[in-house]
Amino acid sequence: MFVLYTNLGVSGNGFSSRLNCKIIAKIARYQIDRKILREFMRIGISISLIFLSIIAIGQQGIDPAKLPYVRYSPSISGINSQNEISINALFSQGIKVVLADASFKVIQFDVVYDCHSRSLFDFDVKRYQGDMVDGQDQYLRKRVLAGDGMEIANTVIEKNGVRYRMKEFGFLVTN
Repeated sequence: MFVLYTNLGVSGNGFSSRLNCKIIAKIARYQIDRKILREFMRIGISISLIFLSIIAIGQQGIDPAKLPYVRYSPSISGINSQNEISINALFSQGIKVVLADASFKVIQFDVVYDCHSRSLFDFDVKRYQGDMVDGQDQYLRKRVLAGDGMEIANTVIEKNGVRYRMKEFGFLVTN
């Protein structure tokens, strides 16, 4: 059981009042619904995406923040309908970004890895050129564990010489 106890003091013109809030939440690993966990991870990752462009600036490539935005998101090969991929499939085939419209070409994308520090906003971002991360990539193999939530972000695509940026795409790695 986790207990959060907060005291907020408010004062003004000699008047002082204290607001006591007590929030009790019973959270156990086996009680968390997968849907809730997925949404919680999506929110946490989405908040951290604000900083992705800043983090990835030092890496070579195109700055996605300067490109026009398209409203649909990419996917990856081997993913099921619940946005999950097995760790064995991930390591055997890698991450291949798939687009619904084959007339576009993937130029680059960022993969958001969990740092496993148990901190909510602790992620590593690595930029990849092209549309694929090889399954034998040592960085990928070193960073990914079953149960991780990952994100494909800042995907730069091109059609007829014009480049665009796509929405982010999140998925879970399973056993």
